[in-house]
Amino acid sequence: MLVDKLSYAPSDAISKHLLPYTEPKRGDIIVFRYPIDINQNYVKRVIGVPGDRIHLQNKIVYLNGKPLLSEPYAQHMYPAPLQYRDNFPLDPQSDPNVYPRAMEMLSQHMVNGEVVVPPVELFCDGGQSR
Repeated sequence: MLVDKLSYAPSDAISKHLLPYTEPKRGDIIVFRYPIDINQNYVKRVIGVPGDRIHLQNKIVYLNGKPLLSEPYAQHMYPAPLQYRDNFPLDPQSDPNVYPRAMEMLSQHMVNGEVVVPPVELFCDGGQSR
């Protein structure tokens, strides 16, 4: 896989005139270092941009109250149901694998059972780490 690390890299006073920086948009595929282990790269799809409301109900993603039904690439790799994963963000305490950092994010950005993407942040989903 080839990745353009410069398109989404933060620009500075000089690079903003030289590099093709663009803001990530909903639907873009991005690569970033996994914050808990920076030796891993994550490949993810941007689902939400600042202000978007997101939740999953029975493995279906809802964006701003509407289901994202046209996702032929979606694969549910784990057939056993998991309340937190399949009905996100409800009941994060039910999954022992939820990191404290994620619990903190949910406590600050969950409104009426949905995650509200904070300013200057993105909500990503999917893909595998490598």
